[in-house]
Amino acid sequence: MRTGKVLAAAGGKHDFDDVLLHMQKLGSSTKEKTSAVYLLAVAMNEIANINIASDVEQFVKQGKAVELPKDLFTEDCSLSWVERPGFHRGFDVEATQANGNVISGVVENGPAWNAGLRNGMLLVKRAGGEIGNSQVEIAYEGKDGDKPRTLKWMPTGSTTERYRMLKLCEGLSPEKLAACAARLGGRGMFLNGR
Repeated sequence: MRTGKVLAAAGGKHDFDDVLLHMQKLGSSTKEKTSAVYLLAVAMNEIANINIASDVEQFVKQGKAVELPKDLFTEDCSLSWVERPGFHRGFDVEATQANGNVISGVVENGPAWNAGLRNGMLLVKRAGGEIGNSQVEIAYEGKDGDKPRTLKWMPTGSTTERYRMLKLCEGLSPEKLAACAARLGGRGMFLNGR
């Protein structure tokens, strides 16, 4: 929610900070456990007279993607939809844990299988990778009988996932890069991996 929309709806008297402060006040004034989403909806209505019930239904309850405005980052960068393989370790984690860390449910002919992972091996520890990211190689240390093994593979599954990617235009001046960082809240990590 842009602060400007709250300011406009509240006649310039309140901004989104006021909404958040009101949420905090509402949350501390009740003894019942209340969700942050509920408190946000009430605070938006009471502070800025904005009804976000349909947004909550679509984006929170149904999990629909939020369509960001095309002009959000001006002409210095672009937002595009990207698809990549979904993350999957290549074996059944829950079954493996329930089986005393003995590997179970290896997907035959998948990346883990092709790297040499087999049912019945003992899982010692994860030695690399980023859970949830199919673009980072994953590694596990284990034992095949008495023989220690370290196996690595790309943790891709049969599904795909769609996400938004921010891409900076080539050849931006240091001043424009600094302006982009400021618009992103100073998150320079987005500015290094063009």
